Amino acid sequence: MEKAKKELVRAYMFYDMWKTEACWKGDPTVVAQKVRKLSTDNKKRDALKANISIRVKGFGWKDYHITWTHKRVKRSIRELSNHLRKIIREEANKVVPSEPPANVLKRREMPVLGTMTDERRQLDEKHKGKVESLRKVVMMMKKERHERGDENSIYDAFQPFDMPILTSLVGERIDICWPLDKGEGADKTTCNEWCQGEVIEIVKMNPPTVRVMWDAMLDVEGFEACSEGECELNPEKWRKRSSWGWRKDIDVELIENYYDEDDMVVEEDDEEDIAYESSDEELDLGGETEEL
Repeated sequence: MEKAKKELVRAYMFYDMWKTEACWKGDPTVVAQKVRKLSTDNKKRDALKANISIRVKGFGWKDYHITWTHKRVKRSIRELSNHLRKIIREEANKVVPSEPPANVLKRREMPVLGTMTDERRQLDEKHKGKVESLRKVVMMMKKERHERGDENSIYDAFQPFDMPILTSLVGERIDICWPLDKGEGADKTTCNEWCQGEVIEIVKMNPPTVRVMWDAMLDVEGFEACSEGECELNPEKWRKRSSWGWRKDIDVELIENYYDEDDMVVEEDDEEDIAYESSDEELDLGGETEEL
């Protein structure tokens, strides 16, 4: 049952990614277009794995399952790209499910002789209740994942893989990993905090700099009110979780209606196999570029 919870948490994450810029869909040629914009094989592989997992894990389309390695060798960018193109072509004739599948171990169907017994009915009802209970627990786990500002949060997972064009950010909200000083004297420390604001205008293209109306942060001294200021958006810092890393701010209304305020939080572990995992913590280890 615990494994089913973990799998369904991942499934809901991938299912929600379908509605974001992280998902590649529509015309199969989008795969090559998007992959070419990514600078390293690690970034290309991460994006392809995530988009395949949206369909396999998020939609439960097991026919499209593929392992990430074959005979202990990573599958090529070309092979993963071809597989995703095939999925996108065929999904035009498929119906996207209303929610991810709950892979609870199914009871074996047994033939019923005569009238169904009360015991059999109770077992069937118990199974249905188990599925609903599983979904409720998963919603709690998703809430905890949503509230944490780490690599497992929706703020990271739902980002577009390719960096947006600077001019497209005007009027959009961004998220900056700002090194903030807290405390005074011997107690003074510097820690990274994600700060949000709306891009007002482009200040200059080189280095890429924008003017931002920053949100108020009532819990941070000196930032209790909205403020305006310039901010450099270093391309090398796109989607990095380090000082001055930046990304788009995600509209969490997309999933907030799933949760109850009094839900308990359930801890979870990492998962293997088809579940998408980034190649490295910063999503960029470098490496040679493999052509499609």
